[in-house]
Amino acid sequence: MTEKANSTRALIMALPEAQKYPTLAENLANNGASLTEARTVLTAKAESDKQRIEGIKALPLASKYPEFTSKLIECGSEVMTVTYAQTLLAAVDAQAMMQEKKTAFLFEAYMEKHSPKCVGSAAGDGNAGLTEDEKLLLSVK
Repeated sequence: MTEKANSTRALIMALPEAQKYPTLAENLANNGASLTEARTVLTAKAESDKQRIEGIKALPLASKYPEFTSKLIECGSEVMTVTYAQTLLAAVDAQAMMQEKKTAFLFEAYMEKHSPKCVGSAAGDGNAGLTEDEKLLLSVK
């Protein structure tokens, strides 16, 4: 490499965006990009990532699953597009809803099996024979 090329390379690698996108900056420097070209490409990449992150945060389910959304944002932009993030958030939401329905179904089945048949003082102890956990479950409803 010539002295000028080495100087340009050093300037490119010193750009603030180069710290965030070192591989891209390295490729630009190795392929003979000028400082202006490298700055333009790196700035465009940073802006694109910023818009992608804002897009993911704006998805309707993003606030419902903040930890999962943060993990999606951490993925690289080549991998995690807004559309893909939306698909994954919808899948997580569907799975959570299925789990809630399963839990509700199991609770209702349990209640049907173990609930006392008569109510009031004449019923006596309708919870006789139940474990402490089962009694606790009944007291929640």
